[in-house]
Amino acid sequence: MLDEPIPVRLSHLLRYCAVGAVVRGPDYLVTVQDTNAWNCGPDHEIKYVDQVRSALGIGKTLRSPPTASVENGELTGCPIPATRFPGWMRCSRCGLLHHRPWKRAAVEGSGDGARRPGNTWTCAAHLDRPCAGKLEQAPWVLAHDRGYLADVPWHRLAHADGQHPARRECRPDRQRPYLKVVSVARGHEVRCTRCGASGRLGQRFPFTDRTWQQPWFPEPPPEPPDGPAWVLAINDVRVHTPETANALVIPPESRMRRGTVVDRLYGSTDKQKAIRDARPGLHRKTVLQQVAREFGCTPQEVEQAQTKIDSGYPLHGQSLPGGDLLQSEYRALVETIPELHEDEDFVTAHHSEEWVALAGSLEGAAGRIAEAVDRLVAVERLKEIMVFK
Repeated sequence: MLDEPIPVRLSHLLRYCAVGAVVRGPDYLVTVQDTNAWNCGPDHEIKYVDQVRSALGIGKTLRSPPTASVENGELTGCPIPATRFPGWMRCSRCGLLHHRPWKRAAVEGSGDGARRPGNTWTCAAHLDRPCAGKLEQAPWVLAHDRGYLADVPWHRLAHADGQHPARRECRPDRQRPYLKVVSVARGHEVRCTRCGASGRLGQRFPFTDRTWQQPWFPEPPPEPPDGPAWVLAINDVRVHTPETANALVIPPESRMRRGTVVDRLYGSTDKQKAIRDARPGLHRKTVLQQVAREFGCTPQEVEQAQTKIDSGYPLHGQSLPGGDLLQSEYRALVETIPELHEDEDFVTAHHSEEWVALAGSLEGAAGRIAEAVDRLVAVERLKEIMVFK
């Protein structure tokens, strides 16, 4: 979890900054945790998207991500959690690797990662001469094509060729810096300053033990994936590829009026269940009165709303599209929608008649071009649902 908020656009949260993406903050890199850690309550449910869910093959409820803001220096709302990642930092001067120096209570002049003002860290290496170089997060990660992401196992990479006895006896130690990444003729090499072992920072890393995980999980998964992983630079496009789907909200769901009694009752399954389960007579009348007081309406309006929902509101028996909404979206664009309101989620204005009249008054190439256009429709309001899968 991070204490400092990083502003992210909502559209980026489903693409470049989605779950598992490595995001650059002011002074550090983080990866966005999965939705199990998000605080998405009932208020985040997206209503009137049954056609979208059916077309995209999604059986679960769709929810909008939580949001947060900074007001008067205070963070309000529900920020999306992220984990500082990669967990290794590299000295920009000597190349030594330090494991999560921010986790240890180091002070200036002591420890292997002494902190300076401004959320920066320096290399206080336990060598003959202190380095004091600036630490930066190592720009490499370990990625698997099944979606796993982890820190590069630097010790194993350096000791991959463990034929020498001294190298076989060298054990990992995350408390002290002893591994360094240096530039060589054909890339980078990780070296052990204790036993002299070294290994190339190649692309493939063939091992299948229980070190696979996501950076925000404290423990690896019980069944690690098979096959090799890839050591990739954090800006490599293969590190993160979000899988998304999108569709338009079209009539009749785009025509649902927000704030009405039926709209509010439709969004509360608990109240619907209480009305349906109420015994006829005084019990049902009492339940309807309770809901009416909360909604600021009459019991009769609540009962009418419940009847409308029970009869299939909002689609009322209309068949749901499966696999593709394009044909339905096209029909919604080219057909005139009667009695449109400006606050609906799909608002169009048809100008085909004016266009035909204009085309008839043109001559030559302009007339031929105008005649090639069959319909002219202005889309004045549109709502697209993008789903992160």
